[in-house]
Amino acid sequence: MNSLLIKKAEQVIQDFKRARIFQIQEGMRVLVIAPHADDEVIGAGGSIVKHRSKNNPVHIVFITDGSNGRSRSESPEETINVRKQEVVRACKVLDVEFSMLEAQDSEFVPDSCLINKLRKVILEVNPDYIYIPHYRDKHRDHFYTNLLFYSACKDDEFFQNPGLLDVNILAYEVWSPLEPNVFVNITNEYDIKQQAMEEYPSQLSLIPYIKMMSGINQYRVSLFPLPKTEYVEAFYQCSCLKYCQEIEAYIENSIYKEPFL
Repeated sequence: MNSLLIKKAEQVIQDFKRARIFQIQEGMRVLVIAPHADDEVIGAGGSIVKHRSKNNPVHIVFITDGSNGRSRSESPEETINVRKQEVVRACKVLDVEFSMLEAQDSEFVPDSCLINKLRKVILEVNPDYIYIPHYRDKHRDHFYTNLLFYSACKDDEFFQNPGLLDVNILAYEVWSPLEPNVFVNITNEYDIKQQAMEEYPSQLSLIPYIKMMSGINQYRVSLFPLPKTEYVEAFYQCSCLKYCQEIEAYIENSIYKEPFL
């Protein structure tokens, strides 16, 4: 084999690092960004429960109105009302506060109104940690949620706020597995996570989300293969500034990528 290729391969495997345990500490403010009602539970429900057990305040901001998550027999308006009621019940199970931006499901783009709304939420919560679906998650609204977040952070004064310089991102997985660098053992929290998911019957009637959620959390036990570990959530953690830089680079590389010959 080409020696230069081997040398490059050796450089690549130096980045193969085992994910580490993310220690949830007391005194942390948490913001969870969810494109749709139920993403917060699928991606980070167990970690949310752990934060609340430490008395860490958690605020979930739901980006879309959920109008596209319906059966053919329902109108968008009926679905929006149903999903709002489900949010109230799920957030009660999780013991968290929430707000809703009510962007049009599957149609929204990061316009100035939405950007300002999300920026306002971030500044009001002033979080230590922000949970968001990772920017490579293969769902249209999840990608635009990341672009919305990136746009909210691009304000000239945003990173001049001392409280925001130390914000950490914990990117979670819903539709696409990510390459995690941290994980949380949620074995003891999984029952509450599932209870919260059961408060979204309108969505469970369309897709078996609990099986999907359970499957990926059980698969992630490979990160923490110790006896009695049954469920694990995985995340990509980095600084808010680095995450925004990665979103920008991802978009640029996707647009200008040379074809593979």
